[in-house]
Amino acid sequence: MNQKSNSGKRNKWGWLLVAVVIGGVNFLASTIHKRIDLTDEKRFTISEPVKKLLGNLDGMAEVDVFLKGDMPAGFKNLASAASDMLQEFKEDANGRINIRFLSPDDKVDGTQTTYSDTLASFGLVPINLKIQLKAGEKSQYLYPSALVRYHGKIWPVNLYSGTQAVITPPELNSSEALLEYKFAYALNQLTETHRPMVAYAIGNGEPQGDNVYDLAENVLKKNYTLRLFDLQKEPVIPDTFHLLVVVKPTETFAD
Repeated sequence: MNQKSNSGKRNKWGWLLVAVVIGGVNFLASTIHKRIDLTDEKRFTISEPVKKLLGNLDGMAEVDVFLKGDMPAGFKNLASAASDMLQEFKEDANGRINIRFLSPDDKVDGTQTTYSDTLASFGLVPINLKIQLKAGEKSQYLYPSALVRYHGKIWPVNLYSGTQAVITPPELNSSEALLEYKFAYALNQLTETHRPMVAYAIGNGEPQGDNVYDLAENVLKKNYTLRLFDLQKEPVIPDTFHLLVVVKPTETFAD
C-alpha cells in the first residue's frame, strides 16, 4: 500500500510539474515574439540601426495595417509576416507601438467614412482582385497598405510593391522582405526633426528640364531640403550642404 501511495504522489507531483512547465512556456510565447532567422542574408533579423530608431521613440506610435478579412493566401501570409515584424518592433520600442489590423471597409472612429476613402486620400491605390464565382466574376478591392501615426503626424506605407496586373509569389516574397525597411522608413520620417540639405549644381550646363523638376518635386523634396547652387557664382560650397548633386554637366569647370 505504501509503495502504491508513494507512486501516486510521485505521479501527482510529476503531472503538476509538467503543467507548470507548459504554463510557463505558453506565458513566454504570449509575451515574447522572436523568430529564428535561418536565412543566409538574415532577412528576418531586425538591424541594429532600426533597433536604435525604435529604442529612441519618446511617444506612442500607432500602426494601422489594412490586411484583415477574406484575402488570397499570399496576402494572408503578408499580413502574418507584417504582424510578426511589428511585434518585434514593439518589443524593441519598449512597448511604444500600438498595432491594429483593420479592414478597409471599417468605419473611421467616430465617423461614417470608411478607411478606404482615407487611404485613397493618401495616394494608396487598391488592387482589384477578380474572383471567379459560379454565377460569374466578382471584383474585390484589396488595400495592402498601412498608416503610421506619431506625434500627430501620419505616414502612408504601401506594403505591396509588385504590379497589379499579375500578382506573383516572387513579388509577394519580395514584399515580405521589405517590411522592415518600409515600416522603419515611415518611423524615421515621422521622428526626423531636421532634413538633410541637398544642393543641385547648375552653371555648367546641367539639365534643368521636366525630368529634373519631377525628380526634385516628387522624390527629393519628400526627404531632403533642396536648393539650387550655381557653381559659377558661388566662391565656396557651404558646410550646410550634406550633398552636392552634379548631373551631366556639358561645360567645363573653371579652376
